[in-house]
Amino acid sequence: MSEIKSLDGRVIKIKMASFDDTCDMKDIIEATLAETGLDLDSLGSDKESLADMDIDFILKPILKITSNKEFRKILFKCLERSSIDGEKITRDTFELVENRGEYYPIVLECLKVNILPFFAPLLSRFIGLKGLLKGVGNQEQK
Repeated sequence: MSEIKSLDGRVIKIKMASFDDTCDMKDIIEATLAETGLDLDSLGSDKESLADMDIDFILKPILKITSNKEFRKILFKCLERSSIDGEKITRDTFELVENRGEYYPIVLECLKVNILPFFAPLLSRFIGLKGLLKGVGNQEQK
């Protein structure tokens, strides 16, 4: 579970969704990113941080994903266990104009809680592997 504050100080609790719902969300994201032509290999290769990246590089995939109707369906399924000040987050939550500014922070937090756990162990293995491979082929022969 993750807890963040809304712009007006309310407590937003994002809880992990079921495995099946999370997998459905992950599949939609992967398919949408493939459509955008986003080259995941280029992430972090020649950029030092997100702050250095072109805003279009970041926004285009996010807007493409969040404009997908299937993504929105699964998003709200994944948010069924989540709340703002104890009230469940549903589509109706965003009918209130004052809640619309919370939409993207909630989406991003939902992604962080549900999708990152799939990739964190994988990324740590690649980082470890990169460290093990550092210098391989660059050693002097004696």
